[in-house]
Amino acid sequence: MLIVDAQVHIWANHKPTNANHRQVETYAADDLLREMDEAGVHAAVIHPPASWDPDANELAVEAARRHPDRLAILGNFPLDDPASRARVDGWKQRPGMLGLRFALLQPHQRTWPTDGTMDWLWPAAERAGLPIALLAATYLPTVGKIAERHPRLRLIVDHLGRPSGTKDEAAWASLPFDEREYTEKEMGARELVGEPGVPLFERVWARPTLEAHGIRGGFTGEGAKTVIPARAVAKISTRLVGDQRVDESVEQFTAAVKAATPRGVTAEVKLLHSGAPSLTNPDNPYIHAAAEALKQTFGKETVYIRSGGSIPIVGVFDRYLGIPSVMMGFGLPDDNLHAPNEKFHLPNFYRGIETVARYLEILGR
Repeated sequence: MLIVDAQVHIWANHKPTNANHRQVETYAADDLLREMDEAGVHAAVIHPPASWDPDANELAVEAARRHPDRLAILGNFPLDDPASRARVDGWKQRPGMLGLRFALLQPHQRTWPTDGTMDWLWPAAERAGLPIALLAATYLPTVGKIAERHPRLRLIVDHLGRPSGTKDEAAWASLPFDEREYTEKEMGARELVGEPGVPLFERVWARPTLEAHGIRGGFTGEGAKTVIPARAVAKISTRLVGDQRVDESVEQFTAAVKAATPRGVTAEVKLLHSGAPSLTNPDNPYIHAAAEALKQTFGKETVYIRSGGSIPIVGVFDRYLGIPSVMMGFGLPDDNLHAPNEKFHLPNFYRGIETVARYLEILGR
């Protein structure tokens, strides 16, 4: 199976202005290709980050020229520069150039799709057969109208139209939380690792995870013994998020294990059980009722979080019945779920009973 990463960045001598990107001065094509090889990614489409590296287009063109079988580009040019109009017809003649991509993140750019600044681009790109990718979460209705007026124009909506700053993330940022205390006391670690630039709550609650729960093999008793194990076993789990599929995830993990297996060694991946992921939209009356019940009982505004849990029936309800599941949490961060010293705070037990009663009352109004 050919795996293509549809959006990557490379840059040189400029640190990203967006904290969600790794904070390094240079991330070159060689760095990208090395990580692609490690992840089993065959090819990628470069989106030059001109917002922090004005030379990013030329850097991408050189990378595509050197690696035409692995790298291509969705480039960009200044939309408010009249000279850019002459670039459209010959744009795809540049090495690796497939089309255009515009993020329009700067304050002065945000009105361009609607104030006429970009009106010249749509017919020119349609005539030249030039696809255009847009970070369009804030103006999707405008994109729909453009598509209707220019039916032969190929438009790509970045990130499926999902806003980059969600209500969830804003609510999570408001929670009282000491990351150092969490790292040292709850996790027992010196530092936390994970995706660069991705906030902790998003990594823990909204991104896929993979955990190792136990490793068995060789001599593990007291003292020392020079035993080379013939067999070893690891127990792992992975938390899937709403847009992932179980079968595809298992295939990807199996392929990763196979790629990491040394010659002469046999590795087997055995699936013990699984459940499809599910993400409930909080903008429905059942969730609103639950939030109100929690607020009445605990006297605090309700914050929607996401969490992994082995409750496969939630995914079944979602997939086959289209019914949202309401899950209200009454546990505390230090309850140590599934651990030998697992506990439950009794006042929360009684508050939970009260909350559920209030919830049913609110639903019945």
